[in-house]
Amino acid sequence: MVFWLAAAAAFVFFIKAFDVLTADYSMIDMGGIYIFSWGIGFVAIFAPQGIGVTEFVSGSLLRPDIPLGSFMVLLASFRINVFLADMATWMISLKWRA
Repeated sequence: MVFWLAAAAAFVFFIKAFDVLTADYSMIDMGGIYIFSWGIGFVAIFAPQGIGVTEFVSGSLLRPDIPLGSFMVLLASFRINVFLADMATWMISLKWRA
C-alpha cells in the first residue's frame, strides 16, 4: 500500500511539473486517477502490463490541454520512474534477505 501511495504521489508531481491540465484537479483526484487507470491496465488482458491502456484511461480522465496521443506519450514516460522504483525495491529486498 505504501508503494502505491508513493507511486501515486510521484505521478501527481510528475504531471504537475508539465502544467498541461485544463481542469483544476486536486492532488487526491490525480492520485486516484493514476491508481484507477493502473488497475484498469492490469485488468486489460489484451495488453501486457496494461501498456497503452493505462495511459489512455488516465489521459481521457485528466482531459489535457494537448492532444490525447501526445499526452499518452508523456504518461508512458512516467513508466520509467515506476520501473526504477520497482528495481530499487527489488534490490532492497535482496539486501534484506541476505
